[in-house]
Amino acid sequence: MSAERTVEQVINIARQWIEDKYGDRADFIGAHLVGSLHHMPFASPFLAYRDVDLGIILDSITEQDIDDTNHEGLIMEAILAPVQRYESAEELLADAWDQEKQIFEKLHQLLGSQHVTPDAAEDLLAKTIEAFDYALTIHKTPIPYEHKLKACIRPYLVEGTLEMFNEDGYRESIFWITLFMMISCAAIQADAPAEEQAKHLGHAREHLQIIGLATPEDIRERIQLAQTLLEEMKQLTDHIIATSPDLFT
Repeated sequence: MSAERTVEQVINIARQWIEDKYGDRADFIGAHLVGSLHHMPFASPFLAYRDVDLGIILDSITEQDIDDTNHEGLIMEAILAPVQRYESAEELLADAWDQEKQIFEKLHQLLGSQHVTPDAAEDLLAKTIEAFDYALTIHKTPIPYEHKLKACIRPYLVEGTLEMFNEDGYRESIFWITLFMMISCAAIQADAPAEEQAKHLGHAREHLQIIGLATPEDIRERIQLAQTLLEEMKQLTDHIIATSPDLFT
């Protein structure tokens, strides 16, 4: 794919892809852009390693699913969502992340990324790319989130993370790097020979130590933090709903 495609061109390609793939389905209710794409100027270039996040609303499902594919050189990530999610403003806003600095820092605590250095992040990325590339060659057994374990997703992992590095987003990259490390190692644990398992799963254990999840006690404490943060987020969302009447007009 050429990096010269504009955001407007990408949106038009995505619209046609949705029409072709979902438009004739009886359970298809509608679709919308998700993420940063709808904030970008139409004339700006859309770089090849970015994915196109799309919300696909269906009335035949009750749980969210993901449909990842490569279409005309674009990484299409369709988030298949049940129609019930769109029945009220409360449902929609419950999925939103507030950008208050305090909450932002607590999210870093939850992810274990608050003290990660640039050097550590770059090393984690290198080992994750190595695990991802190897997992692509041996993956057979179904694993959670295997829709991310595709060759067409590799630029999203590599170039997307490097973009975060270039913007001094080393801490912000850790969630993304950790996700791909765990997906890759799940495939390796299921399908790789013992020597390859030892190598990559050893890197995964080092990764978990860096983000503070080395012991069962660490995990229990992190779950407790997640529960506390979830309650804070709920209270904040309720406050936004209560104080923003324009959201309902």
